[in-house]
Amino acid sequence: RAPAGADEADGDAEAAGDPMEIAELTVLPDEADLRLDRLLVGRFELQSRTYFASLCAQGLVTMDGMRAAKGDRLRVGAVVSVQFTPTAEMEARPERMPLDILYEDAHLLVLNKAAGVVVHPAPGHWEGTLVNGVLFHLLGNGHGAAGAAEASGGAPPSDESDESDEPDALRAPTSTVVHRLDKGTTGAIAFAKSAESQRALSSLFRLRQVRKSYLAVCVGDPGADPIEITHPIGRDKANRLRMTVVAEADGGRSARSVVRRLCYDGRFSLVRVDIFTGRTHQIRVHMRAHGLPLVGDDEYGSKQWNQAALKGLGVRRPLLHAHRLAFEHPFTQRALAFEAPLPDDLRR
Repeated sequence: RAPAGADEADGDAEAAGDPMEIAELTVLPDEADLRLDRLLVGRFELQSRTYFASLCAQGLVTMDGMRAAKGDRLRVGAVVSVQFTPTAEMEARPERMPLDILYEDAHLLVLNKAAGVVVHPAPGHWEGTLVNGVLFHLLGNGHGAAGAAEASGGAPPSDESDESDEPDALRAPTSTVVHRLDKGTTGAIAFAKSAESQRALSSLFRLRQVRKSYLAVCVGDPGADPIEITHPIGRDKANRLRMTVVAEADGGRSARSVVRRLCYDGRFSLVRVDIFTGRTHQIRVHMRAHGLPLVGDDEYGSKQWNQAALKGLGVRRPLLHAHRLAFEHPFTQRALAFEAPLPDDLRR
C-alpha cells in the first residue's frame, strides 16, 4: 500500500534528501515463490524491473526488515518495504489547474500551496499534483514543450506527437521540485523552471542558505521565551512510514527548529517555527517530542484534541503553514522574500 502523502515533508525536506515515499505490501498466497522484482513490477505497473533492481542494489527494499535482492523468492505473509526515489521514469503529464502564484521570473516560480494537494507524482498520486500544474503552466507561458521538458529533466515530445491541449508525450520527473511540503501543509513552495535553475536552487537549500518560517497551531503553551529543539530525526523502526526522534548514533539526522509563541488562548497556541534543516516531518516530530503536538495532526498529534478541533472548528488537517521563504536569487543575486497569506482555517 502506498500511504497518501507520505512522500511529502513538512518543514521542507530537500527534494534530493530522503526517499520520496515508503510503500509496504504483504505477499499474497498466489504470489508465493515469485521473484521479488516481478512482484514489485506487478504491484507498481508504471515502474520497470530495472528501476526496482536499482532500489534493491541501494538497499532501499527490505523483506521482513532484512535487505532484499531483486531475485529473492517470496514467502506468503512476508512484508516488503520499498523506499521510492525520484527518477525519470516517474512521468508527469501537464494538467490544467489553478495556481496561486506568489512570484515568477525566467528561472523560478513560487506558489502558495493549498491544503490537500500533493507536490509531485509518486505511487498513489500520479495525477493532480503541483508538478502536473506547473508543467502545464510552463507550456502555456512561452516555454513550449522543450522548455517544460528541460525544466522537468525530460525530453521534448517528438515532431510526430499529436497536437493536444494537454500534451501526453512530455516526460517529466520531479526535478522541477527543490523542496517539498506535506499534503496537508499550506504555503510557500518554490519550483525551478529549468534544469540549471533546479541545480542552483537545490544548492541553496543544501547549503542552508534559504530562510524558512512556518506558522502552526499547537496544543498547549510553549511559553514566552523561544524554544530551540535539536532532536535528531530518523525512521521509526516500529513503523517505517513514520519519523521519530532517533539518536545520531542509531542513524538519526541532525535537525534544528526554533519555536516562538505568538499568542495563546488557554488551549491552543499560534507559533512561528523557524527551521534550519529540512528533515522529513521535522516540525511535526519536534513539536510532538516537546509535548506541543500540532492541532489536526492525525499521525503525530493528540487524538483527543484533534477530535475536539474537528468538532468545534472543522479542522481536518495539521494546522501548519509555510509562511515565509527568503533567499538570494541564484542568478541575479537579488534578495528575495515571499510570504504566503494565511488560509481560512488558520485565520479562525
